[in-house]
Amino acid sequence: MPQNSRESLSRAHAISSPVEKKWLKQHLRGEYYFLRAHRLSIYKIEHHEQGRQILRQLIMNENEDESFVKVLYTVLLLQSITCLITKIKMKLCDRMQSTKPIK
Repeated sequence: MPQNSRESLSRAHAISSPVEKKWLKQHLRGEYYFLRAHRLSIYKIEHHEQGRQILRQLIMNENEDESFVKVLYTVLLLQSITCLITKIKMKLCDRMQSTKPIK
């Protein structure tokens, strides 16, 4: 296959979503390196399709992991606050019991 048609083939089927491009740049320096890491050719349409599917799954998993971490952090924060409130209540109860009523 001539070089020009190879270049046009790879450009026509390149990953085009800005989110996907940004993710690739941050994690793997770009689409070429991503496809090579998965033993896919930049010159085959089917390989670009496979690469897109893999990439979308990776992005989705990363987003789910981030969401899980946020939920977990929130739960832990609420547990800490609940524990703190319980300690404050106990101290207040102790103080109230230790004071004698005025006659």
